[in-house]
Amino acid sequence: MYMKKLKEIKKTIKKGKHRNGYPLKLHFGKKKYIIEVTFDNSWVYCIGQPQDQINKLFGFGALPFHHFFSRRYGAYYDDIVERVRVYKYNYVMGKRIEEFVCFLSIGIPGRFEIESYYISVELGPYFGGNVPAPHDINFDIKVYEK
Repeated sequence: MYMKKLKEIKKTIKKGKHRNGYPLKLHFGKKKYIIEVTFDNSWVYCIGQPQDQINKLFGFGALPFHHFFSRRYGAYYDDIVERVRVYKYNYVMGKRIEEFVCFLSIGIPGRFEIESYYISVELGPYFGGNVPAPHDINFDIKVYEK
């Protein structure tokens, strides 16, 4: 299957922060995308409590309220299995629905499909939940149009 590479997102969220200044981008028209995510050693961390906050990787939120309708992928490091847990999660009518997708090892890319809304905003990297990045966390995401 041919996929057109649209962009590569290489961002770092600094220690103590949640965001990195990812610019908002509007999308018009419903489209399918493939995101390819590779986690590096910066994803090995311990936040000193249950490590179950899902850090946002990439997604789309329907305008005007992306916490009412959105489609996203997120992840966190599971220090018990020593791999990154990847989740697909959506907001539907304001209710968050999480679905475990897979474990990924550090350095091994994973590909995931996601669909935008007819009018949506692109959602980029965000560390948290409530706990900020324990050290600099790198994001390496490639986005392809399917």
